[in-house]
Amino acid sequence: MQKKLLTIAVAAALAAPVAVMADVTVYGQMHYSYDWVDGAESVEKGDVSEDATGVSRQTRIGFKGAEDLGGGLKGVWQIEMLVGDEGGEYVGESQFRNTFVGLAGGFGTLIAGRHDTPYKLSTGKLDPFGDRIGDYNIVVGNFNGILTSDERAPQTIAYVSPNFSGFSGAIAYVSHYFNNAAYGDGDENDRAVSAMVMYDNAGFFASAAYEWGTGNALADVLAPGLLGANNFDEPELTSMKFGLGYTFAGFTLGGIYENIEADPGKGVKDLDRDAYYVSAKYAFGNSAIGGFWGMADDVDGVKDSGAYMYGVGYDYNLSKRTSLYAMYAGVNNERNGAYGVWGGQGANTAYSSAGHNVNGYSLGVIHKF
Repeated sequence: MQKKLLTIAVAAALAAPVAVMADVTVYGQMHYSYDWVDGAESVEKGDVSEDATGVSRQTRIGFKGAEDLGGGLKGVWQIEMLVGDEGGEYVGESQFRNTFVGLAGGFGTLIAGRHDTPYKLSTGKLDPFGDRIGDYNIVVGNFNGILTSDERAPQTIAYVSPNFSGFSGAIAYVSHYFNNAAYGDGDENDRAVSAMVMYDNAGFFASAAYEWGTGNALADVLAPGLLGANNFDEPELTSMKFGLGYTFAGFTLGGIYENIEADPGKGVKDLDRDAYYVSAKYAFGNSAIGGFWGMADDVDGVKDSGAYMYGVGYDYNLSKRTSLYAMYAGVNNERNGAYGVWGGQGANTAYSSAGHNVNGYSLGVIHKF
């Protein structure tokens, strides 16, 4: 009798955590690729090339859930993090992706934590090769080789509206307060505001987004290759972009215009650049083929600092969750342009010194769960 009671007690103890976790959803994706990157036709350094096997491209796992609080109100939460080797780029809190807690109801969703900014969310749907060597962040949100305006921000408070017949919007406020003696007076308060509106209905997509940020931490992204020193006084960065897309008969078309303006302060002239991006993809059977072209204009006051991006890709779906792909992406930099193909073995930095023309080839596999 005692053995039977003990068995029942052990079974109940083992089942208890399962009951507690019953409304938790586990999700994620495994995404790895073999890449070969060629920095040939370099103006300053000659030929540079490298291959990398098993490159992790935002391989991640997430946990999310919701609790019914009554009256149409829910408590929502999510923890998502990278699990692959990202070449040492992601350390500390950067290992976390969208990780937050909040409330949701008929009014929309209010969250606090780390999350994609509304600016980033506004055109993510228009990037058919996201996380690959042909990611549109080669130029979109990119200020001469440094990603400044299409990011996932920590310490975020964000509101996402309900969907009104295809219309939706979002706004977020970000504030970092920390001690940074590297900029002289120690205490720093970096702030940003990001907002977007979107229409997505019946195959038609349109969006507009605006983002403003200030603080000396911006000096880290303004200085490289442009002013050559972090001698700034409360610099400001203002970004805006517009996106259009249309899906019909297996075709998906997209286009983006973006302007980023940096104000270094201390009487230094503003730095301004425009960018353009278009893409097309056609799905047929288990396959899809597509291509893209993008351009970053010269940064004002920095002659010959623009670049072109272009590429093609082919996907084959082995199932609804597993796919293979092959793609090529190229970047032609002007003499002072420092853009590069995206991610993997430092490909977006190691081969983006001013004047390099970069070519990347990639074979990848993605499994979503």
